[in-house]
Amino acid sequence: MKNTKPVGSSEQVHGISDEYLAENGQDPKKTLEDLSRFIGDDPCVGHNVVFDISMLIEYSGRLGVGLDIKDYYDTLDMARRKVEAPNYKLGTLAEMFDLETATHDARDDVMATVGLLGVLVERLRKDQIKRKDLFAKYSAKFITLAGLLNSWRTMVRVKRPAEALKEIWKESGLSEYYAKDQDADSRQKSIDSLIELFVQKDDPNKRPEEIMQELIRFSALARDINFLGLDKGKVPIVTAHQ
Repeated sequence: MKNTKPVGSSEQVHGISDEYLAENGQDPKKTLEDLSRFIGDDPCVGHNVVFDISMLIEYSGRLGVGLDIKDYYDTLDMARRKVEAPNYKLGTLAEMFDLETATHDARDDVMATVGLLGVLVERLRKDQIKRKDLFAKYSAKFITLAGLLNSWRTMVRVKRPAEALKEIWKESGLSEYYAKDQDADSRQKSIDSLIELFVQKDDPNKRPEEIMQELIRFSALARDINFLGLDKGKVPIVTAHQ
């Protein structure tokens, strides 16, 4: 795709320069529309594919492309469950199983991932009956939660972050649970501060899901809700990690 920002140091990894993209890059909107049609209703597979999917969906939304990836399988997650390795980089795993070398070239990495998927599927087959038995035994306890998580995932795409947070606070049962806590007032003040922060930092020019991701990253870094809700003009004293 034609780029709007310099590729910078990634040229050293992928070997693709600004000059190359200027000459050979395609219109991003058309490319993503083609990708959406190509995927259709099929699941996607990749190594750390969650990262790639989130970037694709976010960028597609900015361009008005309704890219919707309904299902995916992540070889990174599968490898962590079924393989003991010094690390779980695609290159390391490819070398372990004598697969195509992962070089950061798209075609090489795809072939390495395809080979890794084959290895992992065989390993998953060995415990298939045990997993089915566990699912039959315990799934009823988690079906409701899974449904809630799915509905929230859909909700954050259409509702502004503060509204979504209010609904999740109630629907999750956390509001009712913490109402019985001896520090109930403090708990409520904390969530109110977080909701207020979401209101203040919301950007109506961005899609709800995009701004929600930014807010979650910001909140995860800041951690202390009281710090997040400080009135303007106060000087916080925080640790180096904060």
